[in-house]
Amino acid sequence: MFDPTRIDQRVRLGAVEEWTIRNTHPHDDQMFHIHTKPFQVVSIGGQPVADRTWRGTAVVPRQAKGGNTVIRSRFLDYTGIFMLHCHMLNHEELGMMQAVEVHKD
Repeated sequence: MFDPTRIDQRVRLGAVEEWTIRNTHPHDDQMFHIHTKPFQVVSIGGQPVADRTWRGTAVVPRQAKGGNTVIRSRFLDYTGIFMLHCHMLNHEELGMMQAVEVHKD
């Protein structure tokens, strides 16, 4: 459940990170979205993705289709807090989101 006073992830300015986004739901794919920070999709459901276009949303397949998406992002020019969340409105409203802080030190 989302807590607006909590920072869920901290990232150092200048870092390049790969994150694995997991979907444990047995029946529904999810749409993952990050505010202010474009990312590349590295793999979906364990299968490499050849098109590494920078984007803001990506599908995270249901458990039966591999259940994860790996993304890569650069944290080069923004310090502060931004949100990442499921882009399905009912899930977002139920608190399926996190806060990430990019810091200099």
